[in-house]
Amino acid sequence: MTSPSPFTGKIFGIGLSRTGTQSLTAALQMLGFDAVHWRQTVWFLEYDWHSIHPRKSDFEKHQAFADTPIALTYKELDAMFPGSRFILTTRDIDSWCASVTRHIAYTARNDWTLAADLIHTELYGEKPLDGPCLQIAYEKHLADVRIYFQDRLDDLLVLNICSGAGWEDLCRFLDCPVPAAPFPLKGQSSKKEPGKKRSLLVRTRKRIKAGLTNWYPRWSRPKPKPLSEIALKYSSNCDNPILLFSTIRNERERLPAFLEYYRALKVDHFFIVDNDSTDNAQDFLLDQSDVSLFHTTEPFSQSQCGNRWRKELASRFAPGCWCLFIDADELLIYPHGPSIPLPTLCDYLDREKTTALYSILLDMYPDGPLEQAHFSANEKPWETCPMFELDTIRLGQQATGGVRSRLFDVAPCLCKFVLFKNLPGVEIAEGAHVQRGAIPSALRGAVLHFKFDHTFWDSAAEEARRKQHWQAGAEYQKYAQQITRLKETSFVYPGSQRFRNADQLRQLGLLRTTKDFESFVNNLPGPCPFPQALV
Repeated sequence: MTSPSPFTGKIFGIGLSRTGTQSLTAALQMLGFDAVHWRQTVWFLEYDWHSIHPRKSDFEKHQAFADTPIALTYKELDAMFPGSRFILTTRDIDSWCASVTRHIAYTARNDWTLAADLIHTELYGEKPLDGPCLQIAYEKHLADVRIYFQDRLDDLLVLNICSGAGWEDLCRFLDCPVPAAPFPLKGQSSKKEPGKKRSLLVRTRKRIKAGLTNWYPRWSRPKPKPLSEIALKYSSNCDNPILLFSTIRNERERLPAFLEYYRALKVDHFFIVDNDSTDNAQDFLLDQSDVSLFHTTEPFSQSQCGNRWRKELASRFAPGCWCLFIDADELLIYPHGPSIPLPTLCDYLDREKTTALYSILLDMYPDGPLEQAHFSANEKPWETCPMFELDTIRLGQQATGGVRSRLFDVAPCLCKFVLFKNLPGVEIAEGAHVQRGAIPSALRGAVLHFKFDHTFWDSAAEEARRKQHWQAGAEYQKYAQQITRLKETSFVYPGSQRFRNADQLRQLGLLRTTKDFESFVNNLPGPCPFPQALV
């Protein structure tokens, strides 16, 4: 490390990812600056449904910063910290496009986060894996930077580390002596192939840290019990079927609306695993011609939140098919849904060459006490429970919060990958909150979650006793602790909103569409109005 530079202001590396930002960070650290890269800077931003902004208090903790969060927000950072210096790392555009395509594809398949999705969409547009779109984004960023600093050339250094630029240019810009050590070159040997997997230990640590799994060694796990086949009615006599896989326990009241909704979206067949229900759900399902029914008494805690049961059936009946892994209290909506059915949406995703749809879980609740919310054949679920809230949802590496956080002091993960293509290497895990190996679409959907009805308090007390959910039912224990306080009250507060339709959620920023998807929809035969009410 060299002697400290006389420059004490902030230093912002505003080059795009894969232009030498890791090398720049390492060089700044060798020069004695407190410099941080993506893994830290991604946490220094405030995310909402329409924009991303830097959080000043976090940027005050360090002196130098680099990578895409800085490239996205450098103008605001300049206003926050007058007298800063900026370093634009560049690279040959063809080699950059190839490198960043590999990087984004690998990240999407193996290390997807909401923050990365939001940042990449802002910087690279709706098609971050498309070469021409990347080239346009790169050239636009360079042009914007040069125009912004055209009257302040002394504040900007353009540095092409990949072409050999290094200590001399950097040290002259920062008034530092040139170190004797070679200029650090990072990232060149770490090109990960898109299909390369991280170690089990690294992936497990990440899931445990995120609170998404109860992990225990494979050799100590109880032997899985096979599913009992009650009624197999599926016949694979159609091309490209849309197949739905669900697990239930005492969901009889929700099932009619659940089946009706997804039939309207053109689901071809339902595979349902009954986890030892005590209501008459099995009798109802046996009367449905498009439902194959299975049963198990295996504890839910030993099934990876029901995921292993669904995976077992999907691997048997749905190789290569578009699948839904979804619960009976969850309804998927997406831009233009349900005016276009799922087969049409999946056709677009195939053209887009993506293999999963990312969605935000949106907890719905009634406008009065839960005891008054009874699902019936005469009302749609969103009429029984029409209220939701966005201002309590926190966006970052993942989405969390919402009404459960506000009332019960829990932090549920609100990221869901319920719609995916069942291809080799694609895995939907942890109750569909996590994906590995898929390429998520630029579209974003929502899953309306109808957990809060008149059965909630009894269900919460039962699940708190059974201890079958994550962390031995810790979340349900918190629900049960609030029964006395909240049972007779309404969940509605000033931030609550009444659900109307999919277009409302698009305008609020929850659903995300793209120009390509809008063009695709406009070219479909027949009228397809937008907004489309869910009725």
